[in-house]
Amino acid sequence: MPQKSQYDFSESAKQTFVDYIQRRIAQPNFANARSIRNALERIQLRQANRLFARMDTPLNQADLMTIEAEDILASRVFTGENAAGKSYSSSGSEDPNNDVLNYDGEPSEDFKSPLFNPRNLFVR
Repeated sequence: MPQKSQYDFSESAKQTFVDYIQRRIAQPNFANARSIRNALERIQLRQANRLFARMDTPLNQADLMTIEAEDILASRVFTGENAAGKSYSSSGSEDPNNDVLNYDGEPSEDFKSPLFNPRNLFVR
């Protein structure tokens, strides 16, 4: 999807987005593709705000097309709060019955599916 809209992720943004997806999956109300699409739209807005804040410096095409890690790290997924203000641990969900992440924050054996690998988002 980022390629469809002609955005490119910096190397640090790629790893940060993979981390974002792993954290987001562990939170309630994850809706697969819809959640990812919403996240990408918010990331694009943060990127636009970041570029707008530096309007006093010239921008090139790469600046306009590149998503940086800071655009992703501004998400509540990393700040530890959801819209309702509930906190989540950085190592996964607070729910002990959650089988998506184990207690080390790694995907559980049941969730290590080749069908959903966040790293595949960046394969061209």
